[in-house]
Amino acid sequence: MRRMVPTLLLILFATTWAEAQTTIYWKKDHIRDASGAAIAVATPAPSDNQAPSVPGNPSESTITTTSIAFSWGASSDTGGSGLAGYLIYRGAIPVGAVPYTASGFTDVGLVPNTTYSYRVVAFDNVHNYSGYSGALVKTTNAMPSAPLNLTATAVSASQINVTWSAPGSGAPHHYGIWRRSNGSLLKIDTSTSSSYADTAVSPGIAYLYKVSAEDSSNLVQGWTNADIATTVFFTDDPLTAGSTVIKAAHVTELRTAVNAVRAAAGLTAANWSNSSLNGAWIKARDIYELRAGLGDALNVLGLPAPNYTDSTLMNYTVNPPLGVSVKKAHIDEIRQHVK
Repeated sequence: MRRMVPTLLLILFATTWAEAQTTIYWKKDHIRDASGAAIAVATPAPSDNQAPSVPGNPSESTITTTSIAFSWGASSDTGGSGLAGYLIYRGAIPVGAVPYTASGFTDVGLVPNTTYSYRVVAFDNVHNYSGYSGALVKTTNAMPSAPLNLTATAVSASQINVTWSAPGSGAPHHYGIWRRSNGSLLKIDTSTSSSYADTAVSPGIAYLYKVSAEDSSNLVQGWTNADIATTVFFTDDPLTAGSTVIKAAHVTELRTAVNAVRAAAGLTAANWSNSSLNGAWIKARDIYELRAGLGDALNVLGLPAPNYTDSTLMNYTVNPPLGVSVKKAHIDEIRQHVK
């Protein structure tokens, strides 16, 4: 009788095949037809019906504005099939799975300043599932507002100090330091404080700075204003009203600084009517040309236009009319915008 059982099963299977005239699919532990109905058992039922132990409760390792990373204690499997991995649930929804060798997960693409709850389930190689771990409830970081009040100041021909104020809300992971000197704004460094000393500068060059608030993945979350500084230093700084005589050096130094700013903006050098001021009077026209050359560059760089004393100062080609003379304020105001 034992030898007849396979023959009978084969006849029954062949009859079923002939009658159904359809494709046979393998699925899990049964042979099934196209409708999903079981035709015959293909393999013995699994002998492991024991669930893995419940994973240890998760605890966070890193939280950003858009991600939460956490880990948990490992599960064990005593049923014999072996631990396969872990399912991660956000609320009631599975959002990921990791192999049994992992003990951590990072959920990304989250909404800033939002609370999420996570639980972990272990499973073995024959799909027995443990109970849920305890819940981890955490809130993503709030998106920081932009840093404020950036100021760039040249303190020597080889160093520019950059300072700014922290955002009014939400602390960034770090700040990105950005600099432009030849038409391109590039990230040159990072800082965790609200100041930075740039010692990679050269004499006679203008540098534009901006600072970004960034998360741990270097994602920019907000920008400061921009400011510019030049490593050009001025004679008689500061000028003293009533005692400092306006000199040719004051204008020639400003011409160097203005052309440095124009270079940072990607513009050609300005042309000056009085190319040499040796032995010449300083005229209103010289101030006018400095303002015009600087204004074009500031506009390209996205910096605000200066407010000037005697804003209607004209491009006089001869000595200006009575009452129009070069003043301390005219020199100081341009200096302040090229520093």
